[in-house]
Amino acid sequence: MEHSSKFNLKKDGVEVVDYSPELRKSVEDAARLWQQFCQLPMDTKQAFYDHNQQWTIGYEAKDGSGKNGDVKENFDFARSGMPEFERIVEHLGNATVRQFIAAASHLDGQITPLVLQFGQRMEDQYGIEGFEELAKKSSRHAFFRFLHYPGGRDEGDVIAEPHVDHSGFTFHLFETTDGCERLTFDGKWKSLPVADGEAITFASMQTQLVSQGEIKGLAHRVIANETSAHVGRYAIVCFIALEGVPHYDRATHGRLQEKEPGFNYAMSPTEFERLFKN
Repeated sequence: MEHSSKFNLKKDGVEVVDYSPELRKSVEDAARLWQQFCQLPMDTKQAFYDHNQQWTIGYEAKDGSGKNGDVKENFDFARSGMPEFERIVEHLGNATVRQFIAAASHLDGQITPLVLQFGQRMEDQYGIEGFEELAKKSSRHAFFRFLHYPGGRDEGDVIAEPHVDHSGFTFHLFETTDGCERLTFDGKWKSLPVADGEAITFASMQTQLVSQGEIKGLAHRVIANETSAHVGRYAIVCFIALEGVPHYDRATHGRLQEKEPGFNYAMSPTEFERLFKN
């Protein structure tokens, strides 16, 4: 694998971001507690279930049904959900639940510097005018996804279907084993340049819209390796939705997992804009 410092968003669709020791520790603490949370009885986890189908807050388990469905469980955390999370925590009285929610909240409180750094780079390095201020306004919209893909798969299976994320940009903060791949702009699947002690970022649908196609939303997937095929895989990502920017219109255009991987790479800005809600 090439050294990750050589990568940049415009050429490779991905780049390394600064990862302070404090943030790294918070991520590792949250990851440890997420793995403990996953071992809890299903009725305890499902106390956090939410019925919103696009921007879930709380717990969700998927059985792989439907077209291009993944087998996984995930917990989506945003600070807007804290009043409800705290109510459920008090109701359950479970120490693991309480510690996991506290760790997720602490992690949320530390992500803003990373968001601001990304916004500054977008403007200074890539010439996307106004993005620094946009990132600043959007930092309160951090949305963390804690993921668990269970074992019992075959090595080489696709365990997360290819897709572009809905939001503005994504921080890939943690994984217990590799297997996440990016689709290069010339149509080849390559491993994400993740190294120990590093976090990476890539653009999503909203950033491609705002940048008029200068920065593409990156298609990515997860493939089962020897480890994840047998014992599973845990990961943490953080999505940043861009304030005041339209969202992809899934009701009209379908799930992004159902699109041809890289469908957005060659689209003109005008064509791409039609995919979004007014």
